[in-house]
Amino acid sequence: MSRRVAQSTGMAIGLAAGSIIGLVTRNIGLWIPVGLAIGVALGALASKTSDKNNTDEGK
Repeated sequence: MSRRVAQSTGMAIGLAAGSIIGLVTRNIGLWIPVGLAIGVALGALASKTSDKNNTDEGK
């Protein structure tokens, strides 16, 4: 998975999760940025893991 795809996927999932939590708790202004930040972090982690796996396969 390329870095750009991982980041975009993480952001989308985080935004969706933040929106849902925000709607349930009636505090959408807080949870959209929190979800987005978590999504970016997960996307970076997925990108890093993917890069590591691709490097290991090349040996």
